[in-house]
Amino acid sequence: MVDSDHRQTIEELSLKIGCSMVTVQDHFRCI
Repeated sequence: MVDSDHRQTIEELSLKIGCSMVTVQDHFRCI
């Protein structure tokens, strides 16, 4: 159970980081 929970949190964190990186890249592209 703990493993599945950790995987979910890691996936959520990776998604958040990925989205933030995409927004940052788009921001730099605009500049």
